Amino acid sequence: MNSVNIAVKEYITRALSLLMQKKPYSKITISELTEKAGVCRNSFYRNFDSLEDVVIQSFGKEFKTIFTDRNSVIFESLEFWEKVVELRSRLITLYDAKQSHLFYDGIYALVFADAPRKKGEDRFPLVHEIGAMYGLVDEWLKEGAVLDASALLERYKN
Repeated sequence: MNSVNIAVKEYITRALSLLMQKKPYSKITISELTEKAGVCRNSFYRNFDSLEDVVIQSFGKEFKTIFTDRNSVIFESLEFWEKVVELRSRLITLYDAKQSHLFYDGIYALVFADAPRKKGEDRFPLVHEIGAMYGLVDEWLKEGAVLDASALLERYKN
């Protein structure tokens, strides 16, 4: 990916985050987003399929460095939960917009990076882990996102 596309993706991602703080996610249009980002619609569609794709890809970018070995689940690492806490305000914004499932989708896409969603016994353990992690994050958000990373990790392990 060239540096222009990287910059465009970053502008769009930041613009969506800013817009979501001011208005409901469901009311944001691609025209409004591209205007806020200072890019044209073609640039948007060159890099993303939808508004949801912007959110999903942004979580993938945030967590990519942690997911170095796709064969092992990293939800038992403190580093993962520190990143979740770091993204607290973005997650709260998504939760308030009733779009927290996009966090799940972003992690799912990262874990199964090049594999399409398909059935298979080998996927069940990872899907189970992703679901458990998402359930914990969902409850954390419902409770006001006050626990720190160590407490989240401890709850995940138990």
